Amino acid sequence: MRPQAESLIIGPGGGKDVLTALANGAKRIVPVEINPLIVEAVNVRFADFTGALYRRPGIELQIAEGRSYIRRTQDRFDIIQASAVFGRMPPAAGAFTLSENNLYTLEAFQDYWGHLKPHGVLTISRFIFERESLRLVSLGLELLKREGVAEPAAHIAVIKERGLANFMLKKSPFTQAELENLREIARQQDYDIVYLPGEEKGDKTFKSLIASRGSDEFYREFPFDITPTDDNRPFFYYMLKPAAFLDLFSFPERSPFEDRAILILRNLLVVTAILVALVFALPLLLSRKKGSGGMALRRAGYFSCLGLGFMMIEIGLLRRFILFLGHPIYSLAVILFALLIFSGIGSRLSVPKSGDRAFLTRIILALVLLTPIYCYLLPGLLTSLVGLSLLLRCLIAILLIAPLGLLLGMPLPLGIALLHKDGSAIPWSWGINGAASVLGTILAVVVAMNFGFNATILLGASIYLGAIFLLPRSQT
Repeated sequence: MRPQAESLIIGPGGGKDVLTALANGAKRIVPVEINPLIVEAVNVRFADFTGALYRRPGIELQIAEGRSYIRRTQDRFDIIQASAVFGRMPPAAGAFTLSENNLYTLEAFQDYWGHLKPHGVLTISRFIFERESLRLVSLGLELLKREGVAEPAAHIAVIKERGLANFMLKKSPFTQAELENLREIARQQDYDIVYLPGEEKGDKTFKSLIASRGSDEFYREFPFDITPTDDNRPFFYYMLKPAAFLDLFSFPERSPFEDRAILILRNLLVVTAILVALVFALPLLLSRKKGSGGMALRRAGYFSCLGLGFMMIEIGLLRRFILFLGHPIYSLAVILFALLIFSGIGSRLSVPKSGDRAFLTRIILALVLLTPIYCYLLPGLLTSLVGLSLLLRCLIAILLIAPLGLLLGMPLPLGIALLHKDGSAIPWSWGINGAASVLGTILAVVVAMNFGFNATILLGASIYLGAIFLLPRSQT
């Protein structure tokens, strides 16, 4: 469709898409591969077989995360391609159902759209039998709506070969010549037309979705969640509606969404909650016999809140910085490092205020008021700074985490000083905080999958706020 194309290929892996671009006469090819070990395999270990493909003249290899690279480049392309990138593997576990994916969100589509030439095409291949292609169409429709396109149906085409469908989103409407070309290719290659503008043949579900222009009514009536994913809730493979997820806790004989990963997550949440409840309740029952149940209940509740709240905020922040730092591993290393270092410093700085309930209350309120800034103002700031070098981005991330990290480190030692003036039961409070943290990691994933990372961070802040009401009113 685009002879002499300038092509951006996201996730080329072993290089098949690069070879396809070469075979179709692309004049410029920019493969973006996130894993340097794959590049080493192609260029070194299996170079005799591959011809050291990524060293070939005219191949402008980039080792980077696809979204991060496209946000930093100023180039525009005729073709932006992603063929089955991050397929759900291993399929037996369905593990990718629980993983977020930055490549298939509304903001990602906006990035691609902004880097296409006037007649450029975004082409993505996904599995049609798992409803992934339907979600791609919903993303395309929402993008076209936001771009003010009058006839979104004229910009979309979907063709499949067995279980794999190719979704195409063109910046300008498909011309009649291009549509005839696609029909002829489909006929020659024995492909099936799922949707083409003006084509009577096709899949009725796709046609209904496109005819509705991605209406709320269509999404509400469709049994699965195929609404557009965004950077706040980027779980592209997760298509269970929140109400249906809650239904899983009734342990039905057969779930409408047979996915082992989700069932494992449900089981893990239930088992962990039961174990944490035991850690919480058994010492309480023992303490009641000694006549100190009221204070013990306050202690258990307070340190449980800290464990749950900290993990929810931490996991939400890890996600917020992935695009900025360009790789999930960088985000994990830098953000976890910054949180642990600055929370440790915050713990040390809080020592002179030990036993001061008013100071502890102010610290928690400051933490609660600061978290919405990280939810709603931080993404725009990070986007504006994404063109800086990796070292500078790491330093900026550490500085941005520092204020919240300092505050997160203070409630635990201050709470121990306030709730354990006699020095008793400190190991239990420490243990219940750790147990609640384990539950918090699982609960954070569940909340993020169903409601987004902003909701996860804000819920963590709300739990911290609840901890204030568990503090003793008197310091005597």
